[in-house]
Amino acid sequence: MNALDTVIQIWWFIMGAVVGSFLNVVIHRLPRGESLIWPGSHCPRCGHPIRWFDNLPVLSWLILRGRCRDCGAPISVRYPLVEAISSLIVGSVAQLVNGGHWSKWLAGVAGMDHPAIVSLLQVICLSAFLLTVLVVAAINWDGNSVPLLVWTPCISVTILAYGFTSVWSVESDIPLLRESPLTLPFWADLLLATALGWGSDILNRRVQKRFNRTSHADFHSWEWTFATGIAAVVWPAPVGILLGALAIVLQGWVSSAKFRGSRKSTRSQAKRARCIRGASLALWGLANWGLLFLV
Repeated sequence: MNALDTVIQIWWFIMGAVVGSFLNVVIHRLPRGESLIWPGSHCPRCGHPIRWFDNLPVLSWLILRGRCRDCGAPISVRYPLVEAISSLIVGSVAQLVNGGHWSKWLAGVAGMDHPAIVSLLQVICLSAFLLTVLVVAAINWDGNSVPLLVWTPCISVTILAYGFTSVWSVESDIPLLRESPLTLPFWADLLLATALGWGSDILNRRVQKRFNRTSHADFHSWEWTFATGIAAVVWPAPVGILLGALAIVLQGWVSSAKFRGSRKSTRSQAKRARCIRGASLALWGLANWGLLFLV
């Protein structure tokens, strides 16, 4: 890698951290039905707007020692953690897809070269997928229900990227978005992976219905269905089926006798089950990220 390659690679890590800062807003506000744009970033304790130099990803939290500058209220460690994980996801995905040849890639994008455009779409698509799983896992970890809206950008980017890459037949070292939709393995992988994800959601609903019989019960979750369906599109067959099987195993763990065996049905137990499901979704996302180092 030359100097320009290094600078652009660092830029990807920085962009990931910036996106992670916005994802913190999504994780906090979306389940509450609040606007993601207005008001601007502010302390949830005192309501004071956060200054721009106190809103730098990861760095500001370290400089402020995890406390609000105005009221001294503690700032959760989850904020810099989400930003750091987002930075690692975007930076590592970019490095693995492109191999660090960014000066050549930049010239290709400027000339509208198909291989360069495809590599950019692969980075955006896979990063969007992994970051969405991170957001869904974090919202579940907080014990909140996940709005279907959170999947819309990821689905849109995946369809767009897959459309372009299936039309432009170019060589790629990473088998992402490369399988023809006209083949039987593609549809078998997509249908079976989605079915396994749907089965995982069915298990989750049974747990929620047992522990939360109020009108606030999370009876209509689709996290696993969307996650496994998108994974089947992104990854070549039969990886989608394997990831779907992993999803149902993880959800089966969440739905184990440890929860079903209790006779006491309370909302707190339902929240705990959702929290552990968030942990299982995070593990599943980690498995997807790890696959990049194996292909």
